[in-house]
Amino acid sequence: SSLSLGLVAMGLILHRRGLLILKGGIKLRTLRMVLSIGVPAGLQAVTRPLTGMIMFGVVTGFGTAATAAFGIGLRILEVMFIYLGGLGSAGEALVGQSIGRKRTDLAFRVSLRVALIGSVLQLAVLPFLFLFAPALVAVFNSNTEVVRFGTGYLRVLAPVLVVLGLSMGWASAQRGAGDTKPPMVAALVSNWVVKIPLVWILANLTGLGLKGVWIGIGVSIVVEAVILGITFCRGGWRAKELVWK
Repeated sequence: SSLSLGLVAMGLILHRRGLLILKGGIKLRTLRMVLSIGVPAGLQAVTRPLTGMIMFGVVTGFGTAATAAFGIGLRILEVMFIYLGGLGSAGEALVGQSIGRKRTDLAFRVSLRVALIGSVLQLAVLPFLFLFAPALVAVFNSNTEVVRFGTGYLRVLAPVLVVLGLSMGWASAQRGAGDTKPPMVAALVSNWVVKIPLVWILANLTGLGLKGVWIGIGVSIVVEAVILGITFCRGGWRAKELVWK
């Protein structure tokens, strides 16, 4: 209900400012443009939650303590997605504005700065997350097994999470330019092609068990960052031009 009220309020504000016109027919060209941007962005957004549910199914096979630890670890890591998400939103707005002014050089610098700030923030969080992992997990559940599994999860992922800052900068540049397909591809490949099979292999065929699940998740994060970095450096997003008519 809160999201619905927010949507209504946003619509009213945009309408009063003349940015949302509620009359006239729907232009197919405009609709195609919206869908070409929105559909890939939507697929990217649903990929991680869907594969996350599959990960829960895999972890459940290791017992209730492992499942609880995984859930707690996700809640702890979600905190960093709050500030990284805000940083990414700011980057998208500034990149879009820069490209609208035909300043692709400025858009490039903005995205690099977002990636740098994100990486520095992640580096600052890394030692805290690694050293205090047992205490952080114990805040939610003090069971010995839960703390042990949760600590392993956080400590395996802590070094890998530094690349999230880079990913945020590279992805925000492409999304801000309206080039949402590369981030979608990065999400689909890293989660469905890499994470799901790799987690199953490491957890069941290598003897790593639960640690294999954590490693597989970490590898998928790195793969996504690499794909985003490649598409960012190729620079196709800098040639995008969005015209709203």
